[in-house]
Amino acid sequence: MSLSAQNTMPRTSGETVNRSFPESARADWVDIPPLRRQALQIIGSVLRADSAADHDVKTRLRGHIATHSANPQRALLEHLLETMRINNAQSAP
Repeated sequence: MSLSAQNTMPRTSGETVNRSFPESARADWVDIPPLRRQALQIIGSVLRADSAADHDVKTRLRGHIATHSANPQRALLEHLLETMRINNAQSAP
């Protein structure tokens, strides 16, 4: 599943919702619970970053989104945990 900045829906105040999540996750932006909304905002921010160095990060995040498509909070949590494991492994002596 390929996600990009084109896969977002504009909402109020310039916020976006990722189209990759099911319709239930794209309901009225105001009706989305705060934690879910925050997870969607963070995911959107990461996926919109235009740094070529972030390609691996985006690829891993897209994998978690595909695995947890109905639960963006879980997708973000799994992504953060994996990123922490990778960073810890790289900094280990």
